[in-house]
Amino acid sequence: MRAWIVVSGALIAAGVAIFLYKLFVLGYPLSVADAPGTWRVDIIVTATGKGSRTVIDIPLPRPSGYQRILTEEVHSDGLRFSISEGSDGDRRGRWHGRLDGTAAPSYQVTLEATPYGRPLPPNEAGGKYPDSVASYLAPSPAVQQGDPAITALSRELLLDQKNRAALARGIFDFVSGEIGALNSVAPMDAVTVLREGRGNGLGRARLFCALARANGLPCRVVGGIALVDGRSDQFAYWNEVYLGGGWAPFDVVGGHAGSLPADRMSLGPIKGAELITAENLSALSYRFDVQSELETYAELVNRRRANSQHWLDRLSLLFLPVQQQHALRILLLVPLGALAMCVLRNIAGLRTFGMFMPVLIALAFTGTGLLWGTLFLLLIIGFALLSRLWIQRLYLLLAARIAFILTLVILLMVALFILGARFDMPTGGVGAFPFVIMTMIVERISVGLEEEGLANTLRRLGATLASIYLTYGVIHAQGLQTLFLIYPELLLIILGLLVAVGRYTGYRLTELVRFRELADVSQSATMPPPNGGPSAGA
Repeated sequence: MRAWIVVSGALIAAGVAIFLYKLFVLGYPLSVADAPGTWRVDIIVTATGKGSRTVIDIPLPRPSGYQRILTEEVHSDGLRFSISEGSDGDRRGRWHGRLDGTAAPSYQVTLEATPYGRPLPPNEAGGKYPDSVASYLAPSPAVQQGDPAITALSRELLLDQKNRAALARGIFDFVSGEIGALNSVAPMDAVTVLREGRGNGLGRARLFCALARANGLPCRVVGGIALVDGRSDQFAYWNEVYLGGGWAPFDVVGGHAGSLPADRMSLGPIKGAELITAENLSALSYRFDVQSELETYAELVNRRRANSQHWLDRLSLLFLPVQQQHALRILLLVPLGALAMCVLRNIAGLRTFGMFMPVLIALAFTGTGLLWGTLFLLLIIGFALLSRLWIQRLYLLLAARIAFILTLVILLMVALFILGARFDMPTGGVGAFPFVIMTMIVERISVGLEEEGLANTLRRLGATLASIYLTYGVIHAQGLQTLFLIYPELLLIILGLLVAVGRYTGYRLTELVRFRELADVSQSATMPPPNGGPSAGA
């Protein structure tokens, strides 16, 4: 038996065997369709100490109407960790100990987010509030309900103080409709937002609170983290108003009154200007890594951690940090895109510019999106190609000519960065464009125009774009990303298929179309003449 058949079959058999073992023996799930979603959030703090005792406080989520906590895990990086719970239900974690150098403690939580809301009473008259909410009527340095500007605005709005629900609704309509949004992370108080007529999420929530408290309505600012896949370092803020015997949510940023969708992790009411605080540090930064998870797999992780010591379970990629899982979700599908490219070239006979150029460009499109990425790519290649055709008259040597185009490609990328920053275009992913390969593509297109003509070059360019879109579709298939993350042994199957495709030497599909007329002539030449005489090939 030929060696390539043995190698290809062994790789495919090994991949299938491990996949089936995990599926049927270890009980891994296969179908992820229609499974409810959960989220995993990592709060990672990077702190640099001065050799003295350090204290780092972070807010922690707790079970509430906003979420159901599934798992929690803490990595303290040499520090001690403790959890405290306040009387308002707020929950905070504290790392403490001597820190000399840099440490990166982290808190990881898996939770199920749920919609939260309370039906707003149509008409709620005044009355005495419970003692537990009395503190949410008092002023604070950032919520200055006694300030003359707040009082004057309250009179101007003609708010209905006899109906608390109508009062809250009136304040919500004003702040969400007439106070502009500001993209800033600096802490803003209520009076500053009112004076400027715009504010960030925290400032607008504080203005809402100031107006509510000025009219005798208990209100508090709640902090949280938006549940959006990716990395962030900004908290989300909204309000809760005491109505109908409980706390009703109002989000002036998202435009939600009385109910909120399951798109955030609540960290409880905030009292100070900073949610994450530290003492005796020379530097402090933090970030959140958020990843949507399918409940099926979240439960799998929990079950495996608790009950199994099987080596396959211990090697699961689900145990890696969220940020590394984000990278692996894309990385594990690159071989699948490469296999698709091999099939298109070796079996379909599609001619593209560069073997792996479509895969690399498709990866770069993850930062720009398909439409913007195509526009940026065509702009760069188009301008570089025109310049390449123009410098032909200078008769530069090959190395200097390639270096000239390379420099020009980088200049065009820099120009796109500037234009993106000025006109708010998603040019951040342009930096991931493979500029060396793009330079060679420009050179090949130029040579192709001279040797193959415009029509063939355009067909090849179209095939390249089609390959980029196909690879992009494969890489961004959410179900495939999760499948390969759970079953990375599927890469063995891809290796076996690559060996098989690499040994294919038959006709390509495009060749069958191109040479079909020759096949028809050959077939007619071998057919006997209708009158029984000698055939043309005899």
